[in-house]
Amino acid sequence: MLKTEREKEEKTVSNYDRIVHVYDALASVFEPYISKHCKELLRSSKGIVLEVGFGTGNNFKDHPKGSYVVASDASRGMLRQAKQKNRPRNADVEILAENVQNLSFGNESFDVIFSSLVFCAVADPVKGLLEMRRVLKKNGVLLMLEHVRSQNSLFGYALDMLNPLFSCFDNINRDTVANLRKAG
Repeated sequence: MLKTEREKEEKTVSNYDRIVHVYDALASVFEPYISKHCKELLRSSKGIVLEVGFGTGNNFKDHPKGSYVVASDASRGMLRQAKQKNRPRNADVEILAENVQNLSFGNESFDVIFSSLVFCAVADPVKGLLEMRRVLKKNGVLLMLEHVRSQNSLFGYALDMLNPLFSCFDNINRDTVANLRKAG
């Protein structure tokens, strides 16, 4: 990772550490909508699941009953908050400090990898996607609920204009589909 990328990632993680106490209040606006779609995505997941960038654990309740989930996040504040909260869980969840760009897991460790609104905040999203590809089993399933760049040029432009307001945390108009293609 280039020094500027490392600095950007550290700054993003630090920003999330600073807002951890208001994160759930901010996320509550979208939580019912996000949860509905996460449940739909996860309903058929089987085996060992890696959830990257789990925040404060809002999605833990959305995994199917009996699932085994390894939940990773780079923000120590988010990890502490998730561990302190007694969130409803259907799954057995192991919480770890892991950066999606540098995962410590062996090759082909997971049957399913899941992310929800994560890749808008990863400094080098292609590197993170390549890491996920490395740790996903050959016949594994990648499930993502992410921001994507609008194909409507006017809407995309409007979000580009708004993006600086969110840039300390997210890139709300990142071309995640193009990044997936780059990562193969």
